[in-house]
Amino acid sequence: MITKKMTLRDILFNSVDRWPDNPATGPVGGKSRTFTGLLEDAAAWSSWLLTLGLEKGDRVTILAESLPEWGAAYFGISAAGYVAVPILPDFAEKQISNIISHAEIKAAIVSEKLAETIQSAIKDSETLPGNLPLARIESKEILSGPGKNSTIALPENPRAFFENPLQPDDIAVILYTSGTTGTSKGVTLTHNAIAWNAVSAIREGLGESPQGVRHLSVLPLAHTYECTLGLVGVLSTGGEIKYLDGPPTASRLMKALGEVKPTMMLTVPLLMEKIYRSKVAGPLKAKPIGKILYAFPPVRKLIHKIAGKKILELFGGNIVFYGIGGAPLPKDVEQFLVEGKFPYSVGYGLTETAPLLAGGYPADMKFRSTGNVLPCVSLRIADP
Repeated sequence: MITKKMTLRDILFNSVDRWPDNPATGPVGGKSRTFTGLLEDAAAWSSWLLTLGLEKGDRVTILAESLPEWGAAYFGISAAGYVAVPILPDFAEKQISNIISHAEIKAAIVSEKLAETIQSAIKDSETLPGNLPLARIESKEILSGPGKNSTIALPENPRAFFENPLQPDDIAVILYTSGTTGTSKGVTLTHNAIAWNAVSAIREGLGESPQGVRHLSVLPLAHTYECTLGLVGVLSTGGEIKYLDGPPTASRLMKALGEVKPTMMLTVPLLMEKIYRSKVAGPLKAKPIGKILYAFPPVRKLIHKIAGKKILELFGGNIVFYGIGGAPLPKDVEQFLVEGKFPYSVGYGLTETAPLLAGGYPADMKFRSTGNVLPCVSLRIADP
């Protein structure tokens, strides 16, 4: 049980001190930046914000796909005392301009793909300043504002740019929901909420001191699920994160799984459901005899056991933690995972809780359960 309060700066510095030369984040098929390099990149972003005259608590947005450089921007903002405001890359221009205005954004870090989108959103807005400082996340090129067309340099003394007083209860992030019931709403999360959730969740899922964690990221980093657990959590163990070069299409994902051979993944139910229906249940139920045999429990269990091993091999053969969250897992899909002995874990949480409330070690999972409640968390089922 973790009782000490933490900040994201604590997570970053501790990981760099313990594993300076370990690979931290990188593209599938490419070389990863080390933890020392991650700190240098984060400090570069912090130095840019400092030259802009930003003060502690000022908001800086990240509008980018899930890229290897995303984490450095996130820590460069939050660990330096500013507030990170990630925006989902599929948001429309109107949503983007609303968030920038509502959050009172002072600067923006954007990907090459989405630079034109944010520039258009700013240009078409009647309330946003046309000279909002922008910089490209991949190259650190300044696109607008002071120093336009120059490149942000890596500082010689990275830690010097993380000297703003920082407390665990300071706000680290404002996350805007997808706005299913209207305009996107901002959710504030403190440093300790994120750091504690990340470290606690990883310990519950992978053990007290996990080693050699290798995570293949397939979900948007602007969601707290992937950001807290898949970024902060993995880096807190000295693990490595690999990112796809584009959306997780079937061909791109299969190639990445073969190359990365991840030990951990975080997903939504749809991914495993598609695999189960297309490679296990679908082919068997397509023929009358197969449908009859599949309905007989002893035969079904044997089929699932064999298929489970093949699916594990499909995922690279090294998966020890396959997290599922964000939506209900269909009963027949979970039955396959149980009988196929696939190391899955179903979690439950909310954006407002940073996010995990319940989850756990795959071997401890119970059928149709969300897993154990995290230590120090109190839950009540209202009107069961």
